[in-house]
Amino acid sequence: GHGTFLAILGLTMFLDGLRVSIMPMAEMVGQELPQRLHLFFVLCVAFILGVLVTYAEPAISALRPLAELVDPYSAPYLYFVMNCQQELMVLAIGLGVGVAAVIGTLRFIKNWPLKPLIYMTLAPTVGLACYMQWGNPNLAPLIGLSWDCGAVTTGPVTVPVLLALGIGVMQSSRKRRLAQAALEGTVAAGAGQALEGFGIVTLASLWPILAVELMSIIDGAIYDADYVTERALEQYNSTSDPNPVDEPPLSGVVYGIRSIMPLVVVLFFIILVVLRKPLPECKIWVEAARMPEDSSIRGGTANIERASVAISKLNRTASESSFEDTEANKSCDGSPRSPTLPDGQLSEVEPKKKPFILKRAMWACGRWFRTNAPLLVGIALAQVGMIAFNEGLAYAFTKLGSQTGEVLPGAFLEVEAVPGSPLYGYAGGLILVLVVVFFIGVLATRAEPALNVLGSTVEKLSNGAFTSRMLIGAVCVGVGVGMAVGSVKILYELPIVYFILGKYSVAILLTIFTGDAITAVAWDSAGVTTGPVTVPFVLSIGIGFSEAVNSTEGFGILTIMSVSPIISVLLTSLLRKPAKAASRRMNMSLNKTFKKLQTFRMRQRLDITPSFAMATFNDITPAPSRESSHHGGNEALKHTASTNV
Repeated sequence: GHGTFLAILGLTMFLDGLRVSIMPMAEMVGQELPQRLHLFFVLCVAFILGVLVTYAEPAISALRPLAELVDPYSAPYLYFVMNCQQELMVLAIGLGVGVAAVIGTLRFIKNWPLKPLIYMTLAPTVGLACYMQWGNPNLAPLIGLSWDCGAVTTGPVTVPVLLALGIGVMQSSRKRRLAQAALEGTVAAGAGQALEGFGIVTLASLWPILAVELMSIIDGAIYDADYVTERALEQYNSTSDPNPVDEPPLSGVVYGIRSIMPLVVVLFFIILVVLRKPLPECKIWVEAARMPEDSSIRGGTANIERASVAISKLNRTASESSFEDTEANKSCDGSPRSPTLPDGQLSEVEPKKKPFILKRAMWACGRWFRTNAPLLVGIALAQVGMIAFNEGLAYAFTKLGSQTGEVLPGAFLEVEAVPGSPLYGYAGGLILVLVVVFFIGVLATRAEPALNVLGSTVEKLSNGAFTSRMLIGAVCVGVGVGMAVGSVKILYELPIVYFILGKYSVAILLTIFTGDAITAVAWDSAGVTTGPVTVPFVLSIGIGFSEAVNSTEGFGILTIMSVSPIISVLLTSLLRKPAKAASRRMNMSLNKTFKKLQTFRMRQRLDITPSFAMATFNDITPAPSRESSHHGGNEALKHTASTNV
């Protein structure tokens, strides 16, 4: 209970600090860096930021406690990589994200299309997975880990920072293209959707997979199976006391500081030293959303707002400069300094001492801290929140997910952790487990903060054409389906390479028929879904499934789960217009049918003709015979005559 509360509190503090401090600095770097530095230095900064955001990801910490749950007897290479080469594996993941950041930055600056980059990155990644499955079967358990590492890297730190960097660079390059086109008299050449700035998160989730696969293949070439098995069993059966730094709670503190501080220091250095800009102005509170403006006055209102901001900045600068001049004209004791007289004239007042340098320095430091207080508070929140989240992850999330994975198969299988299992029939229990896993995936994805960031950004940049609700719904359903399919993979010990080939083939086929902007959003949504809430819980559920059914390894469920949102978002995009058209036609046909039915009922009530009434009377009353009708006619005549008399 305490661990879960600590994890929730830490994640809340971390995300709030991330919003206040790190995201504004990343946006400033993305917008200002291409305008100040050469392309080579921009790429170097992008690479460094890509490596640092990987270490700052909370989900990376989820891999550490899972290392102890791997069985060294059934998967020695997997145990060797996760326990003996853990830091090397995290470094390989960071290098992959750094390369992805470089390629993504080049894509924005050079205006490269995203689809060829996806194809060229997927081809060697899938090829290496096939080699690990059939070329070296000892490396087959590492396929799931490699592909899950790609999903782990894209969380609440990587997604906002890389999106801010990508959109900032895209806006800067687009401004330059607009300026050049304006000089040539063709401003329309710079037109395009702002959604083209997405896609960098896709590369950030694919290149780490390639990096870990290369690392695994190199390990397989250097170390033979006997050596790896010996090292794994030695590590597993070690009785020496562990290092206190590697055990909670000290490990959470060390990993938390190592995750946040390097990223903050590098961002400070880039802004203050490289760009020579003041730190961005931040606010701890969230401003209320403004009412939508009229499109006819939007441009003028924006110009007025920009002018008012510029005037306020000038007034503030003038007041600060006047305050500094006033301070400079004061003496040490605070009295005014005597005016400077022309040469040759003597002052009646003796000159005072020069201003005390320490006092000026203390005043400048105090002013700097007062100006940047919200930013510093945000950094402190992010740091403390990361430490608290790591502690809650070690004590609660991993164990909770592992126990869930061990207990769920008891619905249709005989499991030691569930007395009296199986609790239901095989088919009914299996369906029940898959339904539960589906809703776990939907709810965990809905709780991901990065998904809300992506949804609101997409709705804003697409001018409401692709709403946030539409994107979030498609992603949640895709994750739920993918998690159910991934559970089937672990429960029945199916090779993950078949799922990779099948799902990515469908995703690529849909990508061919989808526009570039929606393609970038769809492939980025795969990385957004795997954040600090989903990753530790899903990974531990997979490990629990593998322990319940005595499977070799429990990785891969995260990979299958992260591919499904790509397919669901692409399908939503392709079916959105036909669905709207079909819904419109259906509504029109229903309205016509309702009007016809209403008209028919009104005719039945009001428009009854005499012939219709006579026909109805004839149907009810039997027709009289000829004699009776003649006799009746005579009686009627007699009655009429008597009446006349």
